[in-house]
Amino acid sequence: MSSVEVTIARVSNVFVTDDTLSVDLEDGRTVSVPLGWYPRLVHGTETERSNFEISGAGYGVHWPDLDEDIGVEGLLLGRHSLESSASFERWIERRKEKFQKDANPEQPPDQENVSEIIPVGHDNDFRAYLSTNPTGLVIVPERRGEDDELILKGDARMFAKWIKINKPSVFVDIQKADKELQLRSSDHWLPLVFLATDVALPVFLHIVAAYLFDRLKGALRGESARVHLSVIYEDKATGLTKQFNFEGDAETLQKIIKKFDANEFTND
Repeated sequence: MSSVEVTIARVSNVFVTDDTLSVDLEDGRTVSVPLGWYPRLVHGTETERSNFEISGAGYGVHWPDLDEDIGVEGLLLGRHSLESSASFERWIERRKEKFQKDANPEQPPDQENVSEIIPVGHDNDFRAYLSTNPTGLVIVPERRGEDDELILKGDARMFAKWIKINKPSVFVDIQKADKELQLRSSDHWLPLVFLATDVALPVFLHIVAAYLFDRLKGALRGESARVHLSVIYEDKATGLTKQFNFEGDAETLQKIIKKFDANEFTND
């Protein structure tokens, strides 16, 4: 049985109509397929379909509002969506709930700040990292989607480059990922980080704050960007693996850092 060979190229642009998905490639080709191959796109609004991100180092497309990922190779090979009917039905239900909440004027969507420290139950990856006696920190891709792909998101490489230039005493590495997700957003999506035992959590948070200060210098006046941050570390007092999560504005993060410095942080 002969295999089919395809020449893959990076995505340059994407167009979605009510019945067709068309993807322009950098080598001049345009791939057009029926929109019905991808049910999530069929059920998306025009605004949701237009909000796409070129991902996977240029070889894929991600729709954040629809949580849909499509690769160039799959398009060229004529692959339909592999999502099961049960998974799609769950997505439809979550979508209905979201629309109902957004349509209720009594409950406008809030931009709540989240700051928490939680225990990590399944910490095999982190323990394997510590077993190598590392220093500094490592940026870690996260598993996502039905294919369980390793995704490196947001500011990962920019953050690592900034640390190497501005904090040369802190060693930083990036683990290999299947895809890199480029987010078209004013928010700062910092990657998941593992801390070695020579970098305390408050020290890392000060590094993050300095990085954000440099990034926000170029922000427009009045522009409000949220910060998304997760870091896994070993609590030296207990020996347990813990994870600090933060979602909120940079000003709130500064207040959290001051609480850490004064040893006053608690989960609110």
